[in-house]
Parts: sequence; structure tokens; C-alpha cells
Amino acid sequence: MPDDAQLLRRYAEEKSEAAFAELVRRHLDLVHSAALRLVGGDAHRAQDVTQIVFHVLARKAPKLIRHPVLAGWLYTATHHAATKVVRAEWRRHVREQGAHAMNELLAAAAPATDWDHVRPVLDTAMRELNDRDREAVLLRFFERRTFADIGGALGLTEDAARMRVERALDKLHALLSRRGVTSTAAALSAVLSTEAVSAAPAGMMAVVCNAAMVQTAVTGGGVTAGLLTFMSTTKFGAIVAVAFAILAAGTATREALASREARASLEAAQANYAAQNARLRGLEQQVQVAEQSRAQLEQTVAEARTAQAAEVKRAAESVRVTAQGAKGYVPGAADLARGAAFLAEHPDVKQALLDRSRARVDSRFRPLYRELNLTPAQIAQFETLLIEGEGVNMTAADGSPLILRPGTGMTRDEMERGVHELLGDAGYQQYQEANRLGNSRGFTLQVAGALYFTDTPLDVQQADQLTRLVDGARSTSRQQRGSGGDYWTTLLAQAGGFLSAPQLEVLAGFQQQEQYQRELTQALQNSSKNWSLPGWGADPKKPVK
Repeated sequence: MPDDAQLLRRYAEEKSEAAFAELVRRHLDLVHSAALRLVGGDAHRAQDVTQIVFHVLARKAPKLIRHPVLAGWLYTATHHAATKVVRAEWRRHVREQGAHAMNELLAAAAPATDWDHVRPVLDTAMRELNDRDREAVLLRFFERRTFADIGGALGLTEDAARMRVERALDKLHALLSRRGVTSTAAALSAVLSTEAVSAAPAGMMAVVCNAAMVQTAVTGGGVTAGLLTFMSTTKFGAIVAVAFAILAAGTATREALASREARASLEAAQANYAAQNARLRGLEQQVQVAEQSRAQLEQTVAEARTAQAAEVKRAAESVRVTAQGAKGYVPGAADLARGAAFLAEHPDVKQALLDRSRARVDSRFRPLYRELNLTPAQIAQFETLLIEGEGVNMTAADGSPLILRPGTGMTRDEMERGVHELLGDAGYQQYQEANRLGNSRGFTLQVAGALYFTDTPLDVQQADQLTRLVDGARSTSRQQRGSGGDYWTTLLAQAGGFLSAPQLEVLAGFQQQEQYQRELTQALQNSSKNWSLPGWGADPKKPVK
């Protein structure tokens, strides 16, 4: 069964829909379950987040081929996508609430307040507009015509009519601003739309028409003038007086009704204004409470960051103290003597150390045994000699160091001479080479372990070639003092001659692990430099002030 990296490569290079479908099938439950938790159980948002994650996977497939664990990347990507979706939904909700509250305030409170300032100076400002701008404002806000109607009246298109109205409104807003009206152009538009023109009192049209007819009859010519010449002056004056009395009585009545209606409208507007002011004060109190909560939250976050920085600083100080203590320690004969006495008192510990050391030597030099065809007796003698270099460092109950070496106390030179005599000149040279390749062989064992349960495990010949290649690359890197990047570039390029593509991918994964470890070490060193210990003395037991 192909692994995730192979499926990603097939999709990235061949655009294989079947490969991508298999990836989705493998990881769909993981991504959807994580998304469902992160969005608070909202199934629709969880589906959106899942689609986003796999869309990003398809887009970044070429870059993720060498990623060691695809499930880890998918989980992290799910967290990022869910966070963005939840944050966007929260911001949209806040904007809608704010816009709703602002629209209600502008619709109810702003026009009634602004009109009191606009009304006394509106007509003066209107007269200062040129004819085209004044006509546009009149048609739009005084006659409430649509932009299509305005365009037809002015010989313009609908869009051109809209632009002319907007420019005229801006000019009118500037003229009113000079007279102390500080509302926005949008508020001015709302005020003009609702307050610029009000309905005339009932019956006024009939009165105006009657008055016009009477005036025409009084001053006109023709048949009416001819008839009036036969009337006496007294009759004509009486008729005119009666007509004007009727008109005066009707006008007084209408003015009284209009005054009563205006007073009721004013009272209703005042009540509405008071209610809106109360609501505005409530909103201001809510905003004040929210600001206080935000300030408290920021203070809590700042305190948490301070505590975290102090904890990291204490950890860095602890690391520095431990490093200084280890750096100043030099083992001596007294430590060896204490270790020998301890092993004499605890033979079971000594036997355990002997078994451990013998196993370490056996795992390291087993290939050498096969190359030299050593007998069991020779192997036992060889391991007894090599055990002389094995041991562990411990600390006694009183804090004093112990060096536990289970061998006979033979020196390094004596051990080497014994190995030389046992193996001969040619065998001793092979031993030296195997000893030199020990660290490189350890790395090869790690790679072999990573490939053991795959379809392409390392065989013996590949393991030997990789060990020698790693040793040569490390030697060249040390001689040239090259960077880790140069070492790995050489290693991966030459390993391609005898390793398969899946095996090379695993080898590249070790490169990424080494890069992560290097970056972590550098970060710890930088943090240790940033947090110096003032007043550090020679005695680490004294507290730092």
C-alpha cells in the first residue's frame, strides 16, 4: 500500500485524482473531527473548515512530499483554518451589531436634531448653488424623484444623474458647514429626504384655486369685466367684503388646526428624542463596561506574559548553573577509588555493568567478528579487553562523584596492545577502521530501524555503503569546516547511487530532524544570552540578589 508521500508525489506530478481521493479517505475523519471541536460543534462550519484544509493540501502538495508526518500537518492546518473561520464570523457579528445600532440612531435621532440647524440656513445655501446643482437637489430631495426621472429631466443617463446629485449634495454640505451645520453628507441626505418637503394642510389647494379665481374675476377683462360695469359700486364692494371674510375665517380655522397638529407632532418628536437619548446612554454604558473588560483582559494577559518570561528565565538560569557545574568537574583518582569500593560492596551492580558493557561492545563490533572469522574464545577475549574502556559516571548519596568501571583497571595503551596481539596487524587495522566507523554505524542503525517495517528495508550491503559514506562526508565536512547543509547535500547526492527513492525520503527526514535540533539549540543559546545573571559569583550555592 503506498504511503502518504507516494500519494502526494503522484498527485503533484501526475495530477492523479485517485491518489488525492485516497489521501482524503485516509485523513477525512481526523480533519473533520478536529474541525468540529474547534468550531464549537457547528456542523456547517466544520464542513467549510474541512474543505479549506484539503484545498490547501492540494495546493501545497509539491512542498509536502518530504513532510515526515502528513497527519501532523493536517491537524495544524485544521487549527489555523478553524481559527480564521471563527474569528471572521465573530468580526462579522460585531460589525452587524454595530451597524444595526448606528442605523437606528441615525434614522431616529440624527434627522430631528440636524433639521433644527439646517432649516434656518437651507434656503440661503440653496441660492448660492448654480442652476444645474440646485435643479439636481430639488428634483432628488424636494420632489423625491428617482435617478432615472432626474436623468430624463436633465438629459442625462441614470448614472450621470446620480453623480450630479452627489456632487451637488457635497457642495450644499460645504455651504452649510460654513454656517455651523456639522453633520455628515449622509445625515444631510437623510434630513433633506424626510424634512425638506412636508405635506400641505388639507384643503389648501382648493383655497388657493378659489383665491386665484377671485383675483382673476376682480382684475380680469372680457365678459366678467363687462358684467361688473352694470353693478353698482355698493353691491360690488359688499360681495368683495363677504368673499374676503369667508376666506379669512377659513384661513384662521386652518391655521388653528395646523397649529394643533404641529404641536402634537412636536410633542411626539420630543418623546421620541428622549427615548433615543435614553437608548444612546444605555449603549454608551455598555461600551464603557466593554472597555473596562478589555482593559482587565489586557492586564491579565500582560501579567501572564510576565510570569511566563520569569519562568523561562528561571529555567535558563538553572541550565546555566548545571552547565557551569559540569564544565568545572574533572574526574580524579579519588573518584575512581570510590567507584571501585562501591563495586566491591555491590557485586550485583558490577555484574550488571559487565553485561551492559559486553552487549555494547558486541553490538558495535559484530560485523568485525564476521570479517575476521573470530572464534567464540577470541570474541570473549576481545570483549574482555574492550570492557576496560566502558563505564558510567554516577553521584553518591552524599553528592560526591563515582566513576564505575567494571574492568580490571587496565590503561588505554595496555588495552590497545592486547587487542593488537589478539588480532594481528591486519586485524588490528580493521579494528581501528571499525572503531572509527562506530558513530557512523550508529547513524546507519537509526536509518535501518526507520526502514525496518517498510517495503524497502536496508540490506547488509546498503548499510555498509551508507556507513562508509556517512563517515567520509563527516570527515570532509570537518576538514573543510563546511555547514550542515553542505554535509547533507553531499550525503543525499551520493546516497542516491545505491538507495531507492523511499529510502532517500527517510534519509532526508533525518536531515530535517537535525535542522530542527540545530534551530532549537540556537534558540536556547540566544535566550541564555538575553537573560544574564547580574552579580554571579564563584560560589553557585549563594543566592543571586
